[in-house]
Amino acid sequence: MIPPEDLVERSRVVCLEGGRYQTAEIAYSLASQEISTGKKVYWVDGGSMLDPSRITSPSLSKSIDYLDRLNACRAFTAHQMSEIFRRMERPRDERDTLEEESLLIVTSAHSMFLDTQLGTVEGNMLLRNTLRRIRRISRIRRLAVLITIDRGNNPPTPPKVRNLLRKSCDDFLELPLSNEKSSTPGGETQRLTEFL
Repeated sequence: MIPPEDLVERSRVVCLEGGRYQTAEIAYSLASQEISTGKKVYWVDGGSMLDPSRITSPSLSKSIDYLDRLNACRAFTAHQMSEIFRRMERPRDERDTLEEESLLIVTSAHSMFLDTQLGTVEGNMLLRNTLRRIRRISRIRRLAVLITIDRGNNPPTPPKVRNLLRKSCDDFLELPLSNEKSSTPGGETQRLTEFL
């Protein structure tokens, strides 16, 4: 059992590996929890998982402006993902600066770096630099960072990339195997409750 507060610790980067929908459910839960306490959530979606309507809680349902606390963007290529964090690290002006002590969620952070058009060396270099940036941003802005890895990634995550993620993050947590089907987003609530 891992308490949610262990996944949201300021100035720490936690990498969570599990089924696609397992990790998404945890990300939604943590985002809801943070937003309901008035904190900002930054979500960089590398796996086309983000559905803002899934960020809910009883305290949030009283107000329709809670999504003002969610800043989200989607990356479709490794270069886009890398550029997002480059801009986060060096904002152009005060409006672009990340709010301190917020939560940063990065879903399917590594998958686009495995693109065969990049080549292994370039993909690993871009991923390594991106993970370093995420870590620096976490320390400088005192952000809690949750990075998710899809265990069923296709192509599978190479051991070298998995080790890079393990070394680059403060904590690397593996969810127990689930029998989730990649086409069904529901049915993970009980497993999420058991995990948290």
